[in-house]
Amino acid sequence: EIIITKDLRDRKTIMEERSDAFISLPGGFGTFEEFFEILTMKQLNFHNKPIVLLNTNGFYDKLFELIEYMYREEFAKEIYRKLYFIAPDVKSAISYIKDYKFSEPVMKWFDDINP
Repeated sequence: EIIITKDLRDRKTIMEERSDAFISLPGGFGTFEEFFEILTMKQLNFHNKPIVLLNTNGFYDKLFELIEYMYREEFAKEIYRKLYFIAPDVKSAISYIKDYKFSEPVMKWFDDINP
């Protein structure tokens, strides 16, 4: 099915609504933007669909280094690791999606403020 949209925002909205899962293949800035938007939407409990980064030939290795730095410096909470899966190959990506189970939301804005 080919869907023609008026702009990028409209395209992403349709993609978000119609998708059962998200797999980010190696790509450019647009791919990064889409991945982080979908990840943030899951963090904020707008969806609970599986998110996979397909790390073909180590394409995302440097991005993973940056993400690990974010965890070490506490710009991201460790619990957010379960929001996405890093797949080394297509078989692992498909297997993760097939076995994906709904999980409780991880976002709790005020836990640190009001114990």
